[in-house]
Amino acid sequence: MIYALKGQVVRVSDPYLYFSLKSVIFRFIVVRSKEYKLNEETTLFIYKVFYNEKEYVFAFKEEKERHFFVELLKINGIGIKTAHKIMSYATFFDLVTAINSENHAFFTKLKGVRKTNLEDLFRHFNKKQNKHQKLVNSPIVEDAFIALSKLGYLKSEIKEAYKKIESLKIEDLEELILTMLEVLNNER
Repeated sequence: MIYALKGQVVRVSDPYLYFSLKSVIFRFIVVRSKEYKLNEETTLFIYKVFYNEKEYVFAFKEEKERHFFVELLKINGIGIKTAHKIMSYATFFDLVTAINSENHAFFTKLKGVRKTNLEDLFRHFNKKQNKHQKLVNSPIVEDAFIALSKLGYLKSEIKEAYKKIESLKIEDLEELILTMLEVLNNER
């Protein structure tokens, strides 16, 4: 099974992405197709599903999005169309934040997702969390925690600093570390 491909975006036609790999062009179903730029060199993470005797091939910009999609499919009542709709609804970070905080209001405008689906979704991901973090905590946040702990900061200090800036939704590792350092240094 193909897990990832590196190539070039040659056409975007929502929800499809046409992807060139040397002399072969693939068509994938993608979420948030507007995020892709023509002639952009990128790596896509692939997931193939057989549903009602048809083959569907999904591609994701990041491995964590692919993993999230697979987890959505494990939830009773959520099939490929609903999972695709959920992931196309907002950015990955916003979805994770809404799920981690069990924010029902966030999903109210999403047609086709019933209240029972939402309850199952929240329950599924809450089972996945470990003692210190919610399920799909961004790898960027994890990397920032590791970097700051190597600089000698205590985990408790790092957690407190992150809580203060979490609402900023910083998605760049360098910016996140610098912002957290500012908070940490102001508290000393």
